Amino acid sequence: MARGTALALIASLVAYSTAAAEAAPPLRPIAEVLALPVNDGQVAPRVRVRGVITAEPNNSHLGMRLCIQDDTAAARIRVAPKALAGGTWDAVQSGTEIDVTGVLTPGGYAPLIVAERLTVLGRKPLPEPQPVDFDQLFAGGRNGQRVIVQGVIQGYRPADGARTSLIIASESRRFVAKLPTQVLDVAPERLVDSLVTLTGIVSAVRNTRGEFLAPVLDVAAADDIQVLEEAPSDPFGCRELPLAGIARFRSTTDRNRRIRTHGIVTGSFAGDVFYLQEGKDGVRVQARSGERVARGDAVEVAGFVDMSLGSGMLCEAICRPLPSGEPLQAIPIQPAKILATNAAARGSKTIASVGTFNGCLIEFTGKHVESERPIGGWCRMTVMDGATAVTALLPEEAFDSISRIQSGSVLRCTGIADVKTSFLTVLPLDQDPVSDRVDVLIQTAADVAVVSVPSWWTPQRMRYALAAAAMMIAAAMVVIQILRRRIVAQATRLAEQIRSARDAAVEHETALRERTRLASNLHDTVLQTVTGIGFQLRACRTAGDHDAESVTSHVHFAERMVEHAVQQLRGTVWALHTIPAEGPSFTDALQNLADRLESEHAVRIDARAEGQEHGVPEAVAGNMLLVAKEAIHNAVRHGHASLVDVKVTYDPEGGIALAIRDDGVGFEPGSCPGSAAGHFGLEGMRDRLLRMGGSLDVSSTPGEGTRVRATVPGACLPAPVLGDSAEPGPRVLD
Repeated sequence: MARGTALALIASLVAYSTAAAEAAPPLRPIAEVLALPVNDGQVAPRVRVRGVITAEPNNSHLGMRLCIQDDTAAARIRVAPKALAGGTWDAVQSGTEIDVTGVLTPGGYAPLIVAERLTVLGRKPLPEPQPVDFDQLFAGGRNGQRVIVQGVIQGYRPADGARTSLIIASESRRFVAKLPTQVLDVAPERLVDSLVTLTGIVSAVRNTRGEFLAPVLDVAAADDIQVLEEAPSDPFGCRELPLAGIARFRSTTDRNRRIRTHGIVTGSFAGDVFYLQEGKDGVRVQARSGERVARGDAVEVAGFVDMSLGSGMLCEAICRPLPSGEPLQAIPIQPAKILATNAAARGSKTIASVGTFNGCLIEFTGKHVESERPIGGWCRMTVMDGATAVTALLPEEAFDSISRIQSGSVLRCTGIADVKTSFLTVLPLDQDPVSDRVDVLIQTAADVAVVSVPSWWTPQRMRYALAAAAMMIAAAMVVIQILRRRIVAQATRLAEQIRSARDAAVEHETALRERTRLASNLHDTVLQTVTGIGFQLRACRTAGDHDAESVTSHVHFAERMVEHAVQQLRGTVWALHTIPAEGPSFTDALQNLADRLESEHAVRIDARAEGQEHGVPEAVAGNMLLVAKEAIHNAVRHGHASLVDVKVTYDPEGGIALAIRDDGVGFEPGSCPGSAAGHFGLEGMRDRLLRMGGSLDVSSTPGEGTRVRATVPGACLPAPVLGDSAEPGPRVLD
């Protein structure tokens, strides 16, 4: 699909250009054409250039690609099969001069001419290669031109079966030269560390944004490689340096040449990378020989210094074994201490006297945080050294072991310290880089030992427990609230039932006592009076007509007895009458009672109240009024009183006291007949007060009247039932 799209684009451009102008554009130097503005979304300019093909054309699915150069610059050309107008395709080769008319497009990095017409003009010598200006070369300005470069071959890569890549170092810069494998007349490893000159065409490594990253030199023929200084026959015959001096100051200018050093292997990774250590100095080595080394091996290494990772390492290295020396020992030091050591050396502008520990085998302890699944052949484990986070890198086969480590466990890790410089902060060019983190390369899962596991009672479990407890408390509060409402409702119903039962019992007992008292009253008064009336009537019948005066006397006496019986029945009926529940207060009800009794008897009754009046429950008010009535009745009936004083006193604590005093004849205490003789007045009054928690005090002196005091304390007054409002109780009787 991509090939079809590209060919369709080329065809559309060619068709558009042909239709846009019949005449060919003017011939221009390549440098002037490359300077034309060309951007996506604008109309592509039509151009015409002329130059010599500097490299063999490359055919691809996008069409033939070639590079031409004139006296000013070089340009890349893409040619469609129908674009050839003069000559043959066999003639389109290196050293052929061609005339190209086409459309200028942005290309992948430098502008590209899509040819709509190509004319072969004939053979012409290749342009002379120009000595390279490295500043311009590494800025991408020599793209497509033939240049000549001098440098040291530091390594090689067989890119594929047809081409070989040589790694060239020149003026402390490294780039790649590509050439056909068949042009080499010696093995590539024989060229390593040799000084050569290379002639080739410059191309670019770029990203998808069209930005230049690095130059690449395309070498075409064997004559384009000239060896100026052959490599030593013995690769290990180069200069020897200790590990600590690999990238240190040297007055010589042979930094691009091979050096050799020695040390003990602290770890091997991915087959071609291992770390070498001597004392407290370590170095990363990228080998090319394919030789296998293991931790603890003593080796000698020959390679080239590389600073691309921010610290000195050896690349394109070869190694050979040395006799074993002292056994390898990991340095016990914490990563936080390593960072502090490097920060102190940076601040004082001195070399770290105890070493930077970068590349050294260290042993440290830390708290495990998490383990991540393998990505790209490596798995990661985060370990905290106090407040410093350390990333431990392990091969992917170690994941099964480290994934079982419980978070929070204290670990002892053995690995290679990889001190990283700051990558988030852009420092000024005149400042030393900042070492802000330490990664640790751990070779096997056996290098991670669990020192201690965390307590089961972790903060996370604590949070879960607190959350569960909070939920249980909330649920308990809800249940308690529901139960409380049910208990209140049940208590209210129970209180109603108890009050109803109590009221019914009191009413029943009161009715029984009232019936007993009424029976006694009827027996003592009305029944005896009626019996007397019967006796008088029988006496009248016996006297007959012989004694009219006696009959008249008996009839007159019977009439008075009938009148007396009527008065007695009226009193009894009045006693049975229900006290009316009218009046705003107990004082008013008491006054109404006094007024009624005063109107029915030849007696004066004075009623008054003392204290701050308060509400009196209906049951208490009714019973107190009955006590007052009974006391006044006794004073009138038995005491023959002419004045009765009635006083009600309101206790500030809610109690009530009723005092009744008369000026009657009085009686001798203990001489009054009781219930055994059919008299229930005093006993009934006392029972009423006892049921309310009150008391009755009766005192009398013959000839000085009688005093009755009825008291009900505030604590004995009935309280509101659960569920009732807090307002005062029912209104009292009047």
